[in-house]
Amino acid sequence: MKKILVHPAYTLCFLLISSLYISCTEEQTVHEPFSYEPAFHNAYILCSGSELTPFNSFISFYDIKKGEYSQNIYGNHVLPQFPNGIAYANSNLFISIVLQNAKLIKTDVNGNYLSEIDLSEKPDRLYSYNDKVVTTSLPFFENHNTLRIFNAGDMAPYHENENIHQYVSDISCLNGKLYALLSRYNQFAIDSSLVVIRPPGHEILGRLVLRDKPEALTLNNEGRFVIACSGSSRMFYTVDPGTMQKTDSAAAPVAFSKCLSADKNNPVVYYVSEGERIVKLNTSAKTFTNIIFNTNAGYSISGYIFDSYIKKHFVIFSSSNTALNGLLKIYNEDGALEQTHATGK
Repeated sequence: MKKILVHPAYTLCFLLISSLYISCTEEQTVHEPFSYEPAFHNAYILCSGSELTPFNSFISFYDIKKGEYSQNIYGNHVLPQFPNGIAYANSNLFISIVLQNAKLIKTDVNGNYLSEIDLSEKPDRLYSYNDKVVTTSLPFFENHNTLRIFNAGDMAPYHENENIHQYVSDISCLNGKLYALLSRYNQFAIDSSLVVIRPPGHEILGRLVLRDKPEALTLNNEGRFVIACSGSSRMFYTVDPGTMQKTDSAAAPVAFSKCLSADKNNPVVYYVSEGERIVKLNTSAKTFTNIIFNTNAGYSISGYIFDSYIKKHFVIFSSSNTALNGLLKIYNEDGALEQTHATGK
């Protein structure tokens, strides 16, 4: 099992919902401190199985308020091969299927199948904003990525943009606008940028050229974007979404690998670094602190999110050994292990 970004034969994805959290990225409809108790507060793990374990394609579920875990809640028991993305919109779950016939499946929040549509291109990533679901296509060419938007209610096509002539590495939503990280799919990424797109026409309203390798973005406690870059620069940028200008930056001692997640109450973001560590970045003090180390032999970190309300770290571990189940581990704010649950392959 691996994480969604690398698209191997088996995948683990992670969806945490309080206001709205998605996969390795976070997308909130309310950008305020978590001083309230979320009415709906659950974690979902998408288990894609493998060619050797096709019957392990399902959705694991953790009810955060009740502290109850279920290894599989999908109503039809086994998802089609291979699911590679999960999102939440309009009080339902959406799962993208990348192999066999590419499709988008809709279930209720309990995992009961509702409907599906065929996709004309294999999906690369899956997001949601407001009452819309967004897919990006697999980049068959280094300068081509199709952005498709569907209504969450009836799954009807809402908008299609084939003119994203760069690779979409992450998307977030703020004040009814989409913010997308774009880069050439090559080692230099000299024209990489953050763009703001306004529905419904989806014209590009602004662009911040980064000239780096941006991989992920998240909204911090001040409503600003933090952008994580991989590679030798090891840079983290803070960006004002109103002016589309950088307001701060910090260079990490060890480069970003995956999964950027913000503490909505403090000037802190967490991420998985190269070397399989969960790192805490205080963006005000510009300090980097290792919080969690991967001590699971034969496993790698494939998904991660920090829950700002209960102040816990949710980490998914997966193994290339298809005989081993994946693991969901829950840690307290300081990185002490509290719970371990088996997921799918």
